[in-house]
Amino acid sequence: MESCYNPGLDGIIEYDDFKLNSSIVEHKEPAPETADGPYLVIVEQPKQRGFRFRYGCEGPSHGGLPGA
Repeated sequence: MESCYNPGLDGIIEYDDFKLNSSIVEHKEPAPETADGPYLVIVEQPKQRGFRFRYGCEGPSHGGLPGA
């Protein structure tokens, strides 16, 4: 009896079965090495006053987070 979860699948799918298209892979510059290990880069600071919202469509009545 054939399983309803994998119809027509004859075995285990191997990683090598997938062909990666290198034209859709985003190439990023490697992160610089540090002597002390991993590090964090903050790319955007939170607002200093007012409210911050998780999503652009939210307003003060939707659980806004108080600014610093």
